[in-house]
Amino acid sequence: MFWFSDDLEREELESLARAAGYAGLDILTLALTPGELQVKVLSPLTLPLGEGSEPYHTILLVYGFPGRAGSEGGWSAPALPGLPPSAAHLFDLLAGNLSSQGSLFVAGPPSHLPHFGLELEKRGFTFKYWYAVEWQMETSPAVGGLPTVHLGVLHYVRRLARVTIAKVRIPHQYCRFCGEPLADWGGKKASRNPAGRVISDVWLQLDAWQDRHDWRREVLRRLLSLAAPASSSCPPRALLARLIMPVSAAAAPASRNGGLPERPGTGEVPRDTILLGDILEVIRQLPAESVDLAFADPPYNLDKRYNQYEDDRHDEEYLAWCNQWLQEYVRLLKPGGSLFVLNLPKWAVHHAVFLDGLPEMRRLNWIAWDALSEPRGRVMPAHYALLFYSKGPLPRHFHPGRAQVLPRGYCFRGKCVKERAGKVPAAELNDIWSDVHRIKHRRDRDEHPCQLPLRLMERIISIASDEGDLVFDGFMGTGSTALAARRLGRHYLGIEIDPAYIAIARAKLEQEALQLGLFRGDTLCQACQ
Repeated sequence: MFWFSDDLEREELESLARAAGYAGLDILTLALTPGELQVKVLSPLTLPLGEGSEPYHTILLVYGFPGRAGSEGGWSAPALPGLPPSAAHLFDLLAGNLSSQGSLFVAGPPSHLPHFGLELEKRGFTFKYWYAVEWQMETSPAVGGLPTVHLGVLHYVRRLARVTIAKVRIPHQYCRFCGEPLADWGGKKASRNPAGRVISDVWLQLDAWQDRHDWRREVLRRLLSLAAPASSSCPPRALLARLIMPVSAAAAPASRNGGLPERPGTGEVPRDTILLGDILEVIRQLPAESVDLAFADPPYNLDKRYNQYEDDRHDEEYLAWCNQWLQEYVRLLKPGGSLFVLNLPKWAVHHAVFLDGLPEMRRLNWIAWDALSEPRGRVMPAHYALLFYSKGPLPRHFHPGRAQVLPRGYCFRGKCVKERAGKVPAAELNDIWSDVHRIKHRRDRDEHPCQLPLRLMERIISIASDEGDLVFDGFMGTGSTALAARRLGRHYLGIEIDPAYIAIARAKLEQEALQLGLFRGDTLCQACQ
């Protein structure tokens, strides 16, 4: 049930903690029931457990569900993600026992992690990372979704606290075919740190962990090391809290429209068109239940340089804006339609909780797109969250077998890819996508700060739609979604606020049409021409 601590003995846990600089490790078992939080002490607590005492430098909360192996992570999970009312006492207990400079980790299946994260933010915590950890075990694919091999670990710290994240290195990994390093960011081999490379926020298993025991020990070692205390004559302790979640736990869904006014829209839906204008102003004019597949890659609120958009809103303003266009996306989708939303995990936590509260929407997967653009930071940022929802219990179109998936442990060098063609079998598509890279070279980029690779859009469109379907993108940018849709025989409909980006998209579509001799008279709204 507790996916990385069940088979680790008490002495081994203590040894891991001491090796990372802690005085030791205490263990609790917690159980959430609809009415109360039950606490069982597995080992004597060295420090008092009580709200306000702040005795622990690091707390690891590991949660699971009682039951036999199911569709997510090897246990039965509730049909609806959410937390019972007794969870409030749990979060108060955790917050009251963490030091001001400490780290709080929450580990478990992706279905419930966003709800844990939101509760922590209500109590003054700040998001740091969502570590996507590959977990190799026999699982049944989620009905209508991808197999879940990704278990998540949230990393939160207190708001405004100056917390130092330690650098954790892992051994360099090499291509199973050609023997060259998997992480190829340029530079000379001799300049690579002999101690290994700095970890990212996507942890792939590969050959490093030979069995489940090794895997669990390594995950705990990394977490304890990331939050390790500075050298001190009086080292602090860590707490491992193992939480049993009730299978019946589910948050009450929000109102059908999330408190937003209904905007039905009128008229015929345009096809093969990019509409110029603000996302909210334009999308509200489109007819309801008119698109088969919807994709959103909004600005990430990182103060990027856009021509027509200010990318530096206050957090509350940004999230309120996102909720408005998310509600409109849901309105546009046909019953059985699929929705994909791409954003940083920090924001995707909020998107998931909002969409989980809409009764017509069902979350099928939190897909971790492993898309490191450059090696930087104490934890290299590689995890982009791709939320996969259906409008209704099952998506009308879902064909994961159409995806061409490069297997783990092999590099992307052109020579190696060519030489191993036909010798290495393709892999099954699951909820970690590590074989689609971001566009890294300026020569391959348009004049857009966050251009997506065409291969990513082709994968999404191919697995979640059929020929002739209508694909919608409300943040069309320079046209990757439109180009992928056309190549795959789908219609597209986009919205874009910047006429310069629309001109680039138009030129790419026309060039593609001329090369293939397939120009079909695609149009732009009158204001775009």
